[in-house]
Amino acid sequence: MSLTQKLGERGRFAKVSELEKYDTKRYVQGNSRMLAASSMYEFHIKEVHPEILYQSAKKYYKNSLISFSSPYSNCTPETGTIFCDVFEPIKTDTDHAILFVPGIGDIASKILKWFPGNFAKYGIPSFYIHLPYMVERTPKKIRSGELFMKADVEKAFLAFSHSVVDIRETLTFITQRYKKVSIVGYSLGGMLSIIAMAMDERIEKGVFVVTGGNFFHIDWESSATRKLRKEYQKMDKSQIPCGTIEGCAKVHEGMYDFIESVSSVKDILDSDKYLCYKYDPVFFAPLLRQRQVSMITASYDKVFPPNSVNDLWQALGKPPIFKIPSGHITSVLFRKRIAQKVMEFACLRGSDPFQPITF
Repeated sequence: MSLTQKLGERGRFAKVSELEKYDTKRYVQGNSRMLAASSMYEFHIKEVHPEILYQSAKKYYKNSLISFSSPYSNCTPETGTIFCDVFEPIKTDTDHAILFVPGIGDIASKILKWFPGNFAKYGIPSFYIHLPYMVERTPKKIRSGELFMKADVEKAFLAFSHSVVDIRETLTFITQRYKKVSIVGYSLGGMLSIIAMAMDERIEKGVFVVTGGNFFHIDWESSATRKLRKEYQKMDKSQIPCGTIEGCAKVHEGMYDFIESVSSVKDILDSDKYLCYKYDPVFFAPLLRQRQVSMITASYDKVFPPNSVNDLWQALGKPPIFKIPSGHITSVLFRKRIAQKVMEFACLRGSDPFQPITF
């Protein structure tokens, strides 16, 4: 049953998009047109009171769909409500829960729900967040997920910052019920999870699956950004520094030195760097070097090319990394092995999580 079917005639979504009405100007500073990044990520912990929209019982766990308001300051009617699938085991011996953050795609959202269901089957309470600007939370007149890959960096930053705030609000709900929370981010969800974890000490561990960082490599080498590169060709190059590969390289000059200089989120958000730095996980990754994190990568990933994956791994401090012999999309064929490694690392289930995967 889809979310829309579960909601029935509840009237959750507006008929007319207000995406065009985003008040981006109030975040603009002078002629630089740089958004006040710290304002966009603004978040305060308050008790969350969800509404239960749907419940069902499986053999090993109970599944419910809940909703609560997004605290983000710049919502459209469609993105103002957070939805979360809850998978709670019938029997459990842990106070450790997992928050699963998915990637882009309507089909992917259905496939990736297998993961939290599988974690619950093995006794681990799990939560699956529905991100803004995707699937049922997509404003009218835009396609699901496209805002994350826009040449207009202000709109892309809106999507990233809104998602991070919603992840943290969902985390608040989970911590009202469980003492420990690990985050598992898949693809785009991995990028968002790194930023959220860098901002929120309540996340104990992080596992980042088939993801990467450094928008220079993502924008100019990824198979997923072909449309974005075509957008660049149509734009006024004087208005967008990254509109050419040479311009993007110039924007990223000195980025590795900047990575090593980062010691707080404030260093990133208050810097005079270009806006893309404010939502690229590679710059938040150094803040996780003393935290418990690991990566699972796909050997033939064309969405996150090798340079992107390696830069993120280096920025994270070379954490444990497990490789699967697949491409990006076909990584789901190894979902059982991925789930096993996640449970071993995040909740200490099974064998030594630092042992490499063998096939």
